[in-house]
Amino acid sequence: MRAWDIVRSRLRSIFFRGGRESDLNEELQLHLERETERLQATGLSRDDARLQARRLFGGVEQIKEASRDARGTAAVDALTRDVRYGLRRLIRDWQFTTAAVLILGLAIGANTAIFSGVNAVLFRNPPFADPDRLVDIYQNDPAGKPLIVISSDAYKAMAEYRAIFAATMASSIPIPTRYLHEGAVRSGTVEFATANYLEVLGRRPLLGRWFDETEDLPGAPLVAVVGYQAWTRVFRGDPSVIGHTVRMAGMPVTIIGIAPADHRGTLDVGLVTDFWLPLTRLRDLNPQMPAAGESTAIIAPLLVKARLREGATVPQAQAAMDVLARRFEVD
Repeated sequence: MRAWDIVRSRLRSIFFRGGRESDLNEELQLHLERETERLQATGLSRDDARLQARRLFGGVEQIKEASRDARGTAAVDALTRDVRYGLRRLIRDWQFTTAAVLILGLAIGANTAIFSGVNAVLFRNPPFADPDRLVDIYQNDPAGKPLIVISSDAYKAMAEYRAIFAATMASSIPIPTRYLHEGAVRSGTVEFATANYLEVLGRRPLLGRWFDETEDLPGAPLVAVVGYQAWTRVFRGDPSVIGHTVRMAGMPVTIIGIAPADHRGTLDVGLVTDFWLPLTRLRDLNPQMPAAGESTAIIAPLLVKARLREGATVPQAQAAMDVLARRFEVD
């Protein structure tokens, strides 16, 4: 019960501080009055007796502080006084306060934006089916450092390891583009991908379909899948956009589908992809892309992902790619 009484007393002192302070003041005044009356009885005047009583009694504020310490609320009282003092200073120096609040707001906003980006890239679970079976495949530069795949021929060689990979896809890094829509030339970002792009990721289009292997051939009619953000922003979320034609690099491109709502791009590091087109058409829409002599291989930075077969492991895939790397060195 003793501990409960102490806790209850301290809670009352915190939440009913005004009443406790009033009781303390009244008690101190009562003691002063009694001491003053006692001194008056010895023959001193009222004023002299009161002055002498205050001297004998000691500092009133020191006694109050000692009483607060005994109640265990000195820290709370000090914090309250400091907060009040700080608020008065901030109100008086309102120009400094305004500048400080703006700087803090900008710093907090920047920190939030950075965390959101890091969270999206490093900590958020990817929206893929069985993400633990999805692996990235890359080449090493001459110094042995990881490098993105540099040609479609290298990707095709990786895709041949069907005993390890159930499926393998490739996509170009996001490339800036300009397209004509409703009489206005707009800027956007495009990725050129293989026909099994969504299959490997374990995703499905929100509307329409993804392009198939017949459309991922040179000379096939140009088709595109629109990113969800571009669909809602540029095409106002209109489902009838499927079948609509836009022009890229002067060539007509027919929209055949809408990408999943939470799929922003292959990299997903803040840059949102507006369109996906067949990988084989990369050179058609980007004539400046280098050619490999007379070869039909596309020489461009590619992002390659593969889905492991049931029973296959990452070390097995690593060993297979090490063998392929040595074959590239010989070739």
